[in-house]
Amino acid sequence: MEITKHFFFNLSLLIVILFIVLVWAEKSSKFRFSKGCSFIWLLFMIWICFQFSYQPSPHYFFDLRLIPVIIGGLYAGIGPALAGSVILMRSFYGVEPGFYSNILLYLPLGIILWRLYPWFWKQVPRKRIRLSIIITLILSVLTVVVMELSVPPQNRFDAWFAYLVIPPLGVFMISYVFEFAKRNLDIRENLVRAEKLEAVEQMGAAISHEIRNP
Repeated sequence: MEITKHFFFNLSLLIVILFIVLVWAEKSSKFRFSKGCSFIWLLFMIWICFQFSYQPSPHYFFDLRLIPVIIGGLYAGIGPALAGSVILMRSFYGVEPGFYSNILLYLPLGIILWRLYPWFWKQVPRKRIRLSIIITLILSVLTVVVMELSVPPQNRFDAWFAYLVIPPLGVFMISYVFEFAKRNLDIRENLVRAEKLEAVEQMGAAISHEIRNP
């Protein structure tokens, strides 16, 4: 279960990074990141994925870079930028068959996620999570098919389990945390808005009272 172990370790690192980002966001009272800020920490996640890739051959790298691209594409609308970053990072390891497979997967993916982004945010939270998992599962199947055609793994159960279980699980965990954080932020903003409205009403009532009783 070599690939599965690599993927679980990779996923644990992504969760740690997410935890640090959310703690920082909580301290600064901001859960709504700009696209620039989101791009930076998602790019760092992608770099982490490359650093802990599983290499069945010198030309192919298997990791969880798919997770930050899907999350960033659907939740931040920066799919093309992240897909381009993945392709650029992969080129540093050599321009060979694995690099071209990377282009064939991530170039269309970046465009598709960019087009889906406005429609995605019109869905209810539960449906957004479900759509994220479905998209990840479809892409995981495509990745496994490419792997079977190019560098068939010695342990097929390990490869199929790693790709069909861990990426969808990771996307589910991260998207669920995002939705939970967003809901808490919305509740907080509504409370602040209600308190401000109440203060304005009380001020208006006090002024009205002073005018009537000079």
